[in-house]
Amino acid sequence: MKRHYRTALTGQTRIDVTPETAGWKYLSFRVVALDQGSSEELGTAGNEVIIVPLSGQGICTFGGRDNPFARSTVFSGPADIFYLPPKTQYTIKASEPAELARFRSADRKTNCLRDSHPERQLVELPSASTRHPG
Repeated sequence: MKRHYRTALTGQTRIDVTPETAGWKYLSFRVVALDQGSSEELGTAGNEVIIVPLSGQGICTFGGRDNPFARSTVFSGPADIFYLPPKTQYTIKASEPAELARFRSADRKTNCLRDSHPERQLVELPSASTRHPG
């Protein structure tokens, strides 16, 4: 099991830790760097995903809503955090250079989308049978 990972300073993927490389069973971790104006269109497949903007500014779109994020550095206060349940399509677009951490774990049968801002309302998927607090 590898315990130390070096950051790649070139390319979009800065760190990519998978269950296979770390000897973990369920969790993976990736840090990506997006240039100003670039975007990623992704899906969660059968996994839960947490996105934590580390720096930069942009929009994370999921559940039919645009969810802005902005953070100058990892030390500049609380981060916007986006939770995405399994089978969710999402897009991340950087309006300025941005670095984001993406955590992926096994499905826990959750059916809601949420972000970390208390002033924003919870977004429920049409198939959601339960409502989770934001």
